Amino acid sequence: QRKLSGNPRALNTFCQVVGRGEKIELLRDFPEKELLEYFLNEIYYQLNEKEKNLLKHMSIFRAPFTFKAIRRVSDVKGIYGTLYSLERKMLIEKVNGKYFIPEVVRSICYKLIDNPKELHWQAAQYYLSEGSTESIAEATYHIIKADAFRGIVETLHNDFQLSEFNNNNEERDSLTEVK
Repeated sequence: QRKLSGNPRALNTFCQVVGRGEKIELLRDFPEKELLEYFLNEIYYQLNEKEKNLLKHMSIFRAPFTFKAIRRVSDVKGIYGTLYSLERKMLIEKVNGKYFIPEVVRSICYKLIDNPKELHWQAAQYYLSEGSTESIAEATYHIIKADAFRGIVETLHNDFQLSEFNNNNEERDSLTEVK
């Protein structure tokens, strides 16, 4: 705990250094258990319930995400004020209209989610509604994490078979009408 002095700015700097690939050296001196303990005691437990819930819900996203995406996975009331508070506490950043959680914060908050599959499914639905190539890739990731891939494949397979069945029936009916 002394290594980061209870300072969110120090945690943010730590996250940036880790993101540059210098993590091996730092992690030798800073085991994961101590980082988790530090984050929970010095930062997370100091947050109000809205901040905790929103941070956990946002940790489902591995790439920068929009406000609309947050609304899809979280029902926290007063999201704008809570986002602003989390930004002031340097636990999230907003860049080019998208939010970002430093990886260390994200991975710790992700471990605190009660039902990650549910949130991944909601994130997948959001990305599927966006329709871009990037959003389809993110939707696929979230579908897999939601353990819904098999269900999606079965649904698509059944839809395809039903479609084939309907097409074959239509062809047969049109041939019968010609005779």
